[in-house]
Amino acid sequence: MNKPTGRHKTSQLTVKKIEAISKPGRYSDGDGLYLVADNKNAKRWLLRIIVQGRRRDIGLGSYKNVSLAAARDRARDYRRDAREGLDPTVTQRKSADIKTFEQLAREYHTKHKAHWKNPKHRQQWINTLTQYAFPSLGHRRIDEISTPEIVSALSPIWHTKLQTAQRVKQRIATVFNFAKGQPGQFSGENPVNGVGDILKVDRKKNRPRHFKAIRYQDLPEFMKWLRNDELPTMSRLGLEFTVLCACRTGETIGAKWTEIDMDKALWTIPAERMKMDEEHCIPLTSRCLEILEVVAPVTKRGGWLFESNRSRRPMSNMAMLQLLKRHGWQFTIHGMRSCFRDWCANETGFPPAAVERCLAHGVQNKSEAAYHRTDYLERRKEIMSAWQAYALSEVDGSQNVVSIAAGR
Repeated sequence: MNKPTGRHKTSQLTVKKIEAISKPGRYSDGDGLYLVADNKNAKRWLLRIIVQGRRRDIGLGSYKNVSLAAARDRARDYRRDAREGLDPTVTQRKSADIKTFEQLAREYHTKHKAHWKNPKHRQQWINTLTQYAFPSLGHRRIDEISTPEIVSALSPIWHTKLQTAQRVKQRIATVFNFAKGQPGQFSGENPVNGVGDILKVDRKKNRPRHFKAIRYQDLPEFMKWLRNDELPTMSRLGLEFTVLCACRTGETIGAKWTEIDMDKALWTIPAERMKMDEEHCIPLTSRCLEILEVVAPVTKRGGWLFESNRSRRPMSNMAMLQLLKRHGWQFTIHGMRSCFRDWCANETGFPPAAVERCLAHGVQNKSEAAYHRTDYLERRKEIMSAWQAYALSEVDGSQNVVSIAAGR
């Protein structure tokens, strides 16, 4: 008895079966035609055939745009071309207007942004691609991009901004999946697959660095020393500001007057300047405002909060650290953040979640993160005021700097 050829009727897809598919996976219709489901609402056609001795995976479009009957017709035409020795992928590419990566990314963003409830996420989705992917990939046709090009695009930030790099990688993959659903744009395996393994960093090299910190019990004495008029004015005021804000060195030296709201006593650092790529708002204490009033006559014209003494440029990233080293202090500026955290844990009853917000730390536990709907701003105002009161507990208020306009 001869074995029947063609697709088996029992395994054929039907419109009813397709509409019921909700789990991601690949569902066969027979003769190399598959429906690939990314989720319940994202389904696309894939044809797997042998062309000139080599396997080809050809995208036939999304299920929304290409019906089951149309997909079978296209698959039949491509199989016929293959039997005649033609390469359907070449034929398809010649007849299609293949778009660039940036065109497809922006098209995807335009079509889907209305479904993202968070306005910040909508903006960040395209902004991260604009900053990190478009410079090297944006102008290239989608079918010309392979794994090495994606690795090259992500390498500069994979070791320094891992979370951002992973988000960009995921968004690049989304663009390729979107392109697969567009007739004639892209077919085959997503070139993002395996990129993470190639860029994976040795875990030993990725262990967190622990910066040497001052004991919080010794901080008031240090802050009193920092009021010494003989120290470089801009460096010591910048350092005091950094300590009282519990922020990172880079956030201080890159701070601009446009980020400051003196009336509301708030410093809003944009997402692109933050390690976690999220906007961060710092409540400014009375001493922080006083410092800003002192430096304003000198630095406001240049735009930076703290300037280099030699030019209208931001203060050097080594200025504050060199101040410590020259005078024998054996700790780092970043270690001040650990000092702040230790003080909060040992001497106060402030909620740990609010303390972590003060430090602009991300929440590692995903379940816990889901409940973090507030930035604890009012509570953080209390924390920073208490931190100032403790840090300056040995400082004589009469020693506040009045002017730095002369003798910069």
